[in-house]
Amino acid sequence: MDHRRTTVTLTVLIVLCLFGLFFGVRAVTADLPGEGILKEPEASCTNRTVSAGSTITTEEVTVSVFNAGGRSGLASRTMQEFVKRGFAAGDSGNARNADVKRGQVWADSSENPAAKLVLRQLGAGYQIHTGKPVLGVGVVVVLGSDFQQLAKKAPSRIKVTQDATICSPPL
Repeated sequence: MDHRRTTVTLTVLIVLCLFGLFFGVRAVTADLPGEGILKEPEASCTNRTVSAGSTITTEEVTVSVFNAGGRSGLASRTMQEFVKRGFAAGDSGNARNADVKRGQVWADSSENPAAKLVLRQLGAGYQIHTGKPVLGVGVVVVLGSDFQQLAKKAPSRIKVTQDATICSPPL
């Protein structure tokens, strides 16, 4: 009787181990839930033409922020402030080779209305620079060690003075 009980117990334990092994291997080799680890990044902005006389708002502008100074986290903190003001987040990171003391706005044209709206967020004493390397999408802001903070009272919209192409978040 004890011999049969031991055999039955061992048989049940072996079946349970095989059951666990089967489903364990199946779970380990299965695809990850959702879209997986490596998903194709979404476009953070698309080029859009705006007509003279129209108005653009912060929600229509993508901003990329880069840190050219030695203060850790400056670009990410400033990006958060831009997002709080309604701008769409572009790229963010370091631009150690950029020779920027306080801050600059980099754009394709000094007449770009999106660049002008971003410039107004920085306050007085900043300029739009053209012909710079493309570091990120949309309007690029490069901050140096002397940058303090965004302007307290900056507009959230700007009137377009001439036809232009801006980089807007996808709908």
